[in-house]
Amino acid sequence: MNSTLKIEDALKAANINCEEIETVKNGVKCTGFRILTSDPAISPVIYHSQDETVEAFVDRARSLLDTPVPDINIQDILSRDYILEHTYVCAQKPSNEDILKESCLNFEIYYRIEVQCGANLGSIKVNKGILEAAGVSEQELIAAAKKNSLKESCFRSMAEILGMPDEMEDVVPMYVGTYSNSAHGAGLLALPEAFHDYVASHGISRCVILPSSTEELIVVSDDNPDYAQYVEMVREVNASEVEDILQMEPAVFVYDDATRTIEMVA
Repeated sequence: MNSTLKIEDALKAANINCEEIETVKNGVKCTGFRILTSDPAISPVIYHSQDETVEAFVDRARSLLDTPVPDINIQDILSRDYILEHTYVCAQKPSNEDILKESCLNFEIYYRIEVQCGANLGSIKVNKGILEAAGVSEQELIAAAKKNSLKESCFRSMAEILGMPDEMEDVVPMYVGTYSNSAHGAGLLALPEAFHDYVASHGISRCVILPSSTEELIVVSDDNPDYAQYVEMVREVNASEVEDILQMEPAVFVYDDATRTIEMVA
């Protein structure tokens, strides 16, 4: 019996009604289960990770059902004003998804509407149907998403994240670039403006950018970069630390303040 059947049987044994679904996330085929509730408008989907036991998955599904449903008005979330104020630029591997997107270097740019679900943060990928229903043009959406994203962009030193003393910042000249909510930060690859203040504050004119995941970037001040070594670093991180659905294609990018552009160099 494969793991999917084991999970489905275990959910049904726990009196949890469900149906199996398949979807593609960042180029990765994923199998999940839609939990069916008495309210057809509320059907959360959960996905099984490879290192999660069937018992732990069932416990997670049960906990989800026991969690009070957030008071969310979907009409408010999909209104024109809400969309323009809460949409952000994101990046992922090239896909066949029917969403608003455009190709850029070796990835694709797309857009997410951020949604606060009680204590949790969720998001909805933007498609043309959502824009038409809200009366928002693609140009308006993209301009608003860039403005929102730049406002929420942030860079934290790796030394700070690892709890090292302040003086170690010069020894470990790496920063993590993302959004303030630490989600979908690879979208900064489409926003060279975000790196202008970064290089200015560090007294440099160029920086190396590594796509460590869809959630964040690693930014390095390096006067003599070994691009091949950096590509291998991204591959190693992907293989050992990053879930398949969060991986970007191994590559190295450089921001040049003289041209205010980001280019893929390896």
